[in-house]
Amino acid sequence: MIELVKMTEDAFHAWQTLEAENCAVEQVRVGTWPKEDAVAKAHETFDQYLPHGIDTSEHRVMMIVDSDRSEAVGTIWYAALGEAGAWRGGLLSLRVYPEHLRKGYASAACRLMEADLAAQGASVIRLHVFGCNAAARALYEHLGYEETDVVMRKRLHDTTAADTLRKA
Repeated sequence: MIELVKMTEDAFHAWQTLEAENCAVEQVRVGTWPKEDAVAKAHETFDQYLPHGIDTSEHRVMMIVDSDRSEAVGTIWYAALGEAGAWRGGLLSLRVYPEHLRKGYASAACRLMEADLAAQGASVIRLHVFGCNAAARALYEHLGYEETDVVMRKRLHDTTAADTLRKA
């Protein structure tokens, strides 16, 4: 059995640093942010979303705890957000520690989050997942999430093809 437990202040600061670094890596990998600005930009983004840190209203930054083993197995960050007069939930981060992957913790944490957000009046939950993250996409699809938009790209590394097009 799992439960979601609010992070301590110390755990929150360590989590935020790691999440910002991971966010920066992913944003650079998909070409959204330049490498030299990515970490600073990630910290700015976290500061915008969580201006009061762990005590930012409507946001839950939680440890996923296996209560049978009394062990933290991951983290989850979600929020209940108002939008045009309707409440919606947002899953902002879900991470299960590598040694605990594929044991059902992510699904169980999402179900607890969904119940909490529904109790707060949310009628829909949104999330972002990088297209290359097949495991996360499979998890969310399994839990009943559906794609609402798709952003695609194509890298143009073949300079021969680019030169041919310019000469045409």
